[in-house]
Amino acid sequence: MKRTWIYTGWAVVLIAAVLLVACGPKATPTPAEEPPAPAEATTAPPAEVSEPVTLRIGTDYIVDTLNVCTTWYGYTTHAYIHDYLWQRGTLDEYGPGLAESYETSDDGLIWTWHIREGVTFHDGVPFDAEAAAWSLNWIKEHEIPTMISGLTGFDKAVAVDATTLEVYYTEAPGTSVSQLLLDPRMMPPHIWGEMSEEQIVGEGDPLDIGTGPYKLVSYTPEENMVLEANPDYWGDDLAIDRIVYQQYTNMDAAVQALIAGEVDVVQDVPATAVDVLKEHSNISIIENPSAGLNELIINSHEEGTQPKWLLDPVVRLAIAHAVDKQQIVNAVWLGHAVIGDSVISPAMGKWRNPNIEDIPYDPDEGNRLLEEAGFVDSDGDGIRESLEGEPMELRFYAEEGPVQARTLEIISNGLQQIGISSPPTVMDAESMIALYPACDFDLLYWDWSISPLPDFILSVFTCAEREEGGWSDSCLCDPEYERLYAEQASEINVERRVELIHEMQQHLFDQRPYVVISHRNRIGAYRNDRFTGFLDQENILREISTDQARPVE
Repeated sequence: MKRTWIYTGWAVVLIAAVLLVACGPKATPTPAEEPPAPAEATTAPPAEVSEPVTLRIGTDYIVDTLNVCTTWYGYTTHAYIHDYLWQRGTLDEYGPGLAESYETSDDGLIWTWHIREGVTFHDGVPFDAEAAAWSLNWIKEHEIPTMISGLTGFDKAVAVDATTLEVYYTEAPGTSVSQLLLDPRMMPPHIWGEMSEEQIVGEGDPLDIGTGPYKLVSYTPEENMVLEANPDYWGDDLAIDRIVYQQYTNMDAAVQALIAGEVDVVQDVPATAVDVLKEHSNISIIENPSAGLNELIINSHEEGTQPKWLLDPVVRLAIAHAVDKQQIVNAVWLGHAVIGDSVISPAMGKWRNPNIEDIPYDPDEGNRLLEEAGFVDSDGDGIRESLEGEPMELRFYAEEGPVQARTLEIISNGLQQIGISSPPTVMDAESMIALYPACDFDLLYWDWSISPLPDFILSVFTCAEREEGGWSDSCLCDPEYERLYAEQASEINVERRVELIHEMQQHLFDQRPYVVISHRNRIGAYRNDRFTGFLDQENILREISTDQARPVE
């Protein structure tokens, strides 16, 4: 999973002028015409062979690696190749995948899955309950980092027969088990079972064999990837025969390729390009809220390297009053985002707590709070002092990029208005990640692009995730939150689990490890003179959408 991390590897780059000529791939020369058939030929002409339907995708990133055991990027791309027991439908819906149905024991510790018949891997080897059981057990045994999070509480899997899989848990996984099983991919035992530990985390399977709707044909890193339809796919017939990813320097270049007709579809269109695309009647735009979030992170480790006054609830409330979220939505995202208050996006439907009352932008109120708490500017230099007499100065970091630079400027200016100095520093993503084990920062600006399920983002704030290698970025460890998290994780009743997750969001809001700034929209665009049928959803390249797409007749 990626910081702009799993789910699809999307990184929106706002460039000041999208009208710059893009540096795209060179055009392929047109082949010379074949000479006409001899006039005396008397045999009937061969039947016409229709050209394969090819969908060309423009992007600035395809995948980090073909090895699904180590990949954190390109979730959507890998989903064309690999299936899951239970699969996503639209954003907040799930349904049959390699399993057609399931039932649970009364105590929620045994889940029985009914595996689809007649499924094969891309190389023709059958997939059945035995292969499914092997996959789950193998993922647990080797603690495959990209999939193990989907096996919370998992004990073992047993194939009862070719179509019946029993999955045993040490703790009831509650209502989320079918969603958690969106992480573990069904792996071919005859390939991965022969690999050493070094191979598993190294090259992996160079052919990237799965059971999905498309097979890998070729991949040239940082250039292109070619997939072709799986003729033995268990699902509906595929209208698209071939998918070609073409990588460009940035998303502005991909947008220009769409306009020029070099590609058919682009996902994660920069906000600066929307008005330009609207000028072209042969291009349709689909824009929807995403599950991701952009946030100001406040170091919440009780023994972190941040100033101790940063743990003061009054200071955190004052900081929240200093963040002009509306200005960020308008100036950075050009209105293609919504103001955020919770770590759960409105795109997640029932899981989001709609009753959180956001902290308004109000520097005057922030100043009043700090003044009354004794944080005063005694020397008149514009910077308040802590109760110990130290200047209220903070280290403020973010990843390099124009989006980050403008956002940092707005936040830093807001903090200056309440007497807190926070000159921003930008660095590469690896340098930022290196800050985590020691929680060696004061403020961070970053973003999550995540699964539209509450499970992962809620787990980020647990104590276990702040251990080295964990996902915690705020370094929070809160006993009350731990209690709520454990209770919701094992709750079988959906309504009760929703209540608990709403309570968890309110608790996080009050503790303020994050000041959630916004949930940006995901913007896709396609050539409507070539294709139709893409679903109106947050990612038009997800397999459920491309399954519906059809070439224009």
